[in-house]
Parts: sequence; structure tokens; C-alpha cells
Amino acid sequence: MYIKSLNKFANHKKWHSFNNFYTIFTLVIERYYTYNIIHNNIMIAIENEIDAFCRDTEESVNCIIEGSDEHLDLILSVTNPLNRLSEKFESLNENLYNSIGNYSDDEIKLQLLPKLSDVNKTCMTLVGAIRTSMLYSDVRSSIKRFSKSHDFLREMIHDLKHFRINKDDEFDNLLSELNAI
Repeated sequence: MYIKSLNKFANHKKWHSFNNFYTIFTLVIERYYTYNIIHNNIMIAIENEIDAFCRDTEESVNCIIEGSDEHLDLILSVTNPLNRLSEKFESLNENLYNSIGNYSDDEIKLQLLPKLSDVNKTCMTLVGAIRTSMLYSDVRSSIKRFSKSHDFLREMIHDLKHFRINKDDEFDNLLSELNAI
């Protein structure tokens, strides 16, 4: 009896539609699982890519920080001595300015000017080397301070050569007239 009813049920129209439904349902389930597997594989691939990117980013950040530290060390290796030189240069200029009246013209011509000219050449070389280097923009404030002292020294050398050693009587007369006013 059970088999008869099963056969009767299998031959029934509703059963065929059930078979169609079952087939469609099976396809949908298979596609759903296939989609989930593909979706999960894509998600795993993306997550792996994100993890790899994070590792690469951390490595890059570490390299940049290390390079930045090296760059900062390089900048400090230039700015610290340059700042110390600027302090000494400012002191030298001030002492030179305050004591220049104690030197005779011959002492200035034979002793002081040659030494100051050597200092001037060395300073020009130093400033030129820094200005043409890749560090110039990073040490600009230090080099400006040093250059101010250098400019003062150059002006002092110029004044000593042109107004103290090579006296211009016309200029002296003009200054005397201006002072008299």
C-alpha cells in the first residue's frame, strides 16, 4: 500500500512541479554555496592583501623614520658646528670692532688684513659649499646667522683696506666737512 501511494504520488502533477521546485532549489543552494565560497575566497584574498599592505606600510614607516633620523642627524651635524662657529664669529667681530683703533696702519696692513682675508676665503668656501648642498634648505637659519657675521667681516676688511690703509684725502676732507656741520 505504501508503494502504491508513492507511485500514485510520483505520477501526480504536483510532484512534477515539486521536482522542478526541488531542482531549482538545489541549483539555488548550489549557487548560494558557490557564491559564498567565492565570496569567502575573495574576502580572504582581500584580507590577506590588507595584511600585506599593513606590513609593507609598517616597514616603509620604519624605513622613513630611520631615514628621517639619519637626515636629522646629518642636519644636526651641520647646524651644531655652524651655530658654534657663528657664536665665535660674532665674538671675533665684536672684539675686532672694539680693538681696531689700537692697531697701527702697518700692523693692519701686514698682520691683520692677511689673516682676515684668509678667514674671509674660508668663510666663502663654507657658505658656498652649504648653499650648493641638499641640506641648504634645512640649515638656512644657521647659515643666515653665519652669513651675517661673514658680511660684517667683509665690510670690516673693505673699510680697513679702503679707508684706513689707502687713505683718500678727498674722502677724509669730505668727512671732516660733514663732521664740522
